[in-house]
Amino acid sequence: MPYRYKSFDMLKVIFILGVVFIHSAIYSYSGMDKIDFNDPPLIVVILGLMASWGGMFIMISALVNTYTALHLVEKGKLQMNRVLKHLAVYALFLFLMHPVYTLLVGPTTFNFDTLAHKYTLVQELVRFGTFSGFEMQKFFEGSIFLALFSSLLFSGLLIQIFLKRKLKGGRFYLFMFIFAFLFLTTGIIRLYLYEPYALLRDAQDWVMGILGFITLDKPYPLLPYLAFGMVGSTLGIALHEKVEKRLIVTYLVPIALLSLVLGIVGYVMLPQTVVGVDFTWLCKVFIEFGLFALLLTWVFPYRQKNDMLEPSLFRNVKFLGSINFITLTIYILQQPLSEILAAIFNVMTPGWNNDMGNMIMFGLFNVIVWIVIVIIAGGFLRSAGFERLWGVFAKITNRYTSRATAS
Repeated sequence: MPYRYKSFDMLKVIFILGVVFIHSAIYSYSGMDKIDFNDPPLIVVILGLMASWGGMFIMISALVNTYTALHLVEKGKLQMNRVLKHLAVYALFLFLMHPVYTLLVGPTTFNFDTLAHKYTLVQELVRFGTFSGFEMQKFFEGSIFLALFSSLLFSGLLIQIFLKRKLKGGRFYLFMFIFAFLFLTTGIIRLYLYEPYALLRDAQDWVMGILGFITLDKPYPLLPYLAFGMVGSTLGIALHEKVEKRLIVTYLVPIALLSLVLGIVGYVMLPQTVVGVDFTWLCKVFIEFGLFALLLTWVFPYRQKNDMLEPSLFRNVKFLGSINFITLTIYILQQPLSEILAAIFNVMTPGWNNDMGNMIMFGLFNVIVWIVIVIIAGGFLRSAGFERLWGVFAKITNRYTSRATAS
């Protein structure tokens, strides 16, 4: 961002550490096949609610990229077409990160009907010392990278519409927040399309696989998670336009509270299936949408004369600030590191991961390990991690597209 708002940075840091905790606690647990997911224990319900924190990354990514793009255009540093091309290249990079994550380093896929596991390359090598080949079906499973890909493309579209139409005023923000909430309800469509899609995907109908793995497949399908990107992009425009926080509170908070209340009521009243693609899942998405929108409203800067000032709680926070610059690297490498640590514990104390309490402690241990890694090698990871790979990719792509345009 042209000016870094620490409040958004710290939210991202908190949530990436939360992802490290929850992924480590869940995916190393060896008793998954013994859980009754039709009547799960309370701890499983809580962990299930915490498992999909990626919606916050979708919101923050859309906010930051929208704000940065508008700032660059306003200052005359880049023309509109260059900014849109940059967003498209970044979206492409995230799309290419999807197979890296799902095939090479991501978590295990567990089939709750057949109790079968599908391992990624690193997991199989660490756990069994073998590699039996890629499970191409895992490519057609969703990931946070596909959700970010879709969100970035929408951000580019919204930026273009905003600049051409010169949309301003409270009605624009109210419309966008209501539209995002209504789009959230498209998750109902997914409930009815997912099962026939999954049958075709599992039968290796790759045409349907390609059509559905962005829009329908878990964990972050476009229907309805694009709504998170809509809120983020709209807040990015509001930040650029120096909109008063009072307006954001007036228009977004009621919608966020409505989503949160609907989600909680539905989640309490419906059977706790945790893993199904059903109305319980949709209620969880409503809870995430409402909670994350409230958090972003809370940390949204106040306008004071010509400056945007952050809430005092975040203004002087420096602890773990360097994590913010390597969240992509941490997200991609957190599962391989967790697998290595779990393998070490398996040698020292066989059967340690049969107990859910031990898994909670293991999740916390992974968080501590990552904090130590960042303290010791944060500078190296920043210069040699996946953020650096994105920089190289962007440079090569820009050079190629510039030559193609010239010719």
